Amino acid sequence: MRHLSKLLLLAVLAVAIGCSGGRAVTYNSTIDEVERPSDAAERYGEYTVSETDSSYVYEDELVRAGFLTSGGSVLMNVENKTDYSVQIRLEQGAFVMPGGSSERILTGDMSYANRNDQVQPITVPSGATTTTTLIPQSAVSMGQYGVSVAPMFEPDFLSSTGNETADDVEANIGETFSLLLPIEIQGNVNEYTFNFEVEGARIEGGRETEERTIGEFPIGS
Repeated sequence: MRHLSKLLLLAVLAVAIGCSGGRAVTYNSTIDEVERPSDAAERYGEYTVSETDSSYVYEDELVRAGFLTSGGSVLMNVENKTDYSVQIRLEQGAFVMPGGSSERILTGDMSYANRNDQVQPITVPSGATTTTTLIPQSAVSMGQYGVSVAPMFEPDFLSSTGNETADDVEANIGETFSLLLPIEIQGNVNEYTFNFEVEGARIEGGRETEERTIGEFPIGS
């Protein structure tokens, strides 16, 4: 069975070959706010949000979770900080898209044929870490080059012959999306909602144009 991540790689390569005359756009989506149960601070302490060279990191006494948004997917790395196993109940979670629609969560190792199957929860043993790619179901489609994943924000590419400009990229600054992730420990389910906001974008340089940064974008990313 071919996996979505492998098919996505083929699709990206095909698009890159076909669009080599343009400039890629990368958006900087940061963790703007995290919603937790009302008694979460009492049980798991206050939380912090920090920035690393490659991701934005949420941390309390339950989990340490890093997120990196890329195109239409979110790479998530979760460390269980407790003495008990935790489950991330993806089948109960959801993406809330920039337009406000709610979408099922798929994982990057699911096949396209199984995209409608129930997503399995992720079990993280005490002290362990797991990494998973999360994708909104509506972003996945079958195209000419195989499976593709639509970007969270458009444009994600400026063609030398297209109508989209840097102004269209800048219009996405301030746009938001959310990720609802129920986390279960010892039979108790805690609903975490991670709210992300676009704070900046980087437009790749071309043959006759320099790289351009709009808003805030991490240096070296």
